[in-house]
Order: sequence, then structure tokens, then C-alpha cells
Amino acid sequence: MATKKTIKHKKGNVYVCGVCGLEVKVNNPCDCDDCGIVCCGQVMKPKKKK
Repeated sequence: MATKKTIKHKKGNVYVCGVCGLEVKVNNPCDCDDCGIVCCGQVMKPKKKK
């Protein structure tokens, strides 16, 4: 049985949409246990650091 990965956002994290390329930076994180930022119907992924 697979367990769901919990998403916690931190201030300064950047997320990117894999469909349209929109980038979102977290300025004021929430206290939710499982919060996903959604764009184009998909949960956005953390932007990879260079």
C-alpha cells in the first residue's frame, strides 16, 4: 500500500507548471498538512535548482 507524500511549502520556494511554465514563489506559506499549488489541472512541482 502506497503512502501519499505530504507537501509542505516554505518561504522562498519556487514551483513551476510542467504544462505552461508558470512559476510561483511562496511568500507567505500556509500551515496546511497537505497543500498543492495547481496550474493547468496539475499539481506544480518544485523548480530544480541550478
